[in-house]
Amino acid sequence: MGEYYREKPVYIFYSDRMDVEPDQGFEAFEIEAAMARYFAFFKNDMANYDSVEHFIHSQILHFYFCVVHPYFDINGRTSRTMSMWYLLLHEAYPFIIFNRAIQLNKSYYYKVIRESKKYVNVSCFLKYMLENGLIELEKEAAMQEIASSTSLHLTAADYQAMYYVLSMKGNWTLADFASFYNRLNDKKSFKEIYDTMLDSLFQKGILLPKEKTKRYFNDMQNHFFSFAPSKLEQDITYPHLELKRKL
Repeated sequence: MGEYYREKPVYIFYSDRMDVEPDQGFEAFEIEAAMARYFAFFKNDMANYDSVEHFIHSQILHFYFCVVHPYFDINGRTSRTMSMWYLLLHEAYPFIIFNRAIQLNKSYYYKVIRESKKYVNVSCFLKYMLENGLIELEKEAAMQEIASSTSLHLTAADYQAMYYVLSMKGNWTLADFASFYNRLNDKKSFKEIYDTMLDSLFQKGILLPKEKTKRYFNDMQNHFFSFAPSKLEQDITYPHLELKRKL
């Protein structure tokens, strides 16, 4: 490493397979000028931008940093942190949640970056981030609607559990929730996940048990569940979450 940036090539591996050619960041001698352009773009006067335009600006910064790849490691985290910093500076607060979607499917996120670089087309990356940003905003709106419908205190674990439920695709069963949880966190037992994440939402009437399945985990029978209709109104549309079908 030099004083600020790497001074040697970096190879970006997206697969453990040896026949998949790694990607490369900018040549070391190009980095300083590239990052000067990056910071000039970061500091451009965007006083007339609305929050959506600020979000687009932040994601161009996000993508460009990943393409330059000025360090040997932590480029992705740094690029996302810089984008969040830009959004905070311009008070585009709703959009700072963009990082949540990336954590749900990092392999696809890397694929979009790779293909956008390959075809020299940032629009592909922006489309991906805008679509996922919309989905995350819909989840946030749904959680706020649920919170406003109850006088009971909702804990951080309650919000995390609701977020996971809203992020799940396919069936909403206890077993599917446990599988989804274990994909994103250190693995826990079925009962521990139920006790720490879901039981509170059932006790508070936010989630309702539905028909049982044939699967058992120790002495606990798996079952489907849904949000209580009174907590999430059926006539409110969240088109990207397909909540009407779930209810």
